[in-house]
Amino acid sequence: MQKPTLKILVVDDEHLVRWSLRRYLEAEGFETLDAESGVRALEILEKEPIDILITDLMMPEMNGLELIRKALVMKPELDVLVITANDSTSVIQSAEDAGAKRTFTKPIPFKELSGTIQALI
Repeated sequence: MQKPTLKILVVDDEHLVRWSLRRYLEAEGFETLDAESGVRALEILEKEPIDILITDLMMPEMNGLELIRKALVMKPELDVLVITANDSTSVIQSAEDAGAKRTFTKPIPFKELSGTIQALI
């Protein structure tokens, strides 16, 4: 019996970041969706069975911390990973306090990200 494909939602206000993450993750065998904002991400989470949320922190409308908190209320079983340009200890701690399993700093360390996703499975 074939195991179901993991579905990952990528959230970032930068198109190129979303595109590169999706391209990499799909090449690794994951199904992906993307959203340009936290508001759109919540709409997708209401309709789709998402396993992992990968989000930026600094976005217009709703920042990543607020998205993480709201997403985990909707789907407590959701695994959350953060990708951010800000590598300060306080930002990383804030993401973890909000419920992120791991925070990566840009440029995206694709091999580390893939390893973390594999460990979550």
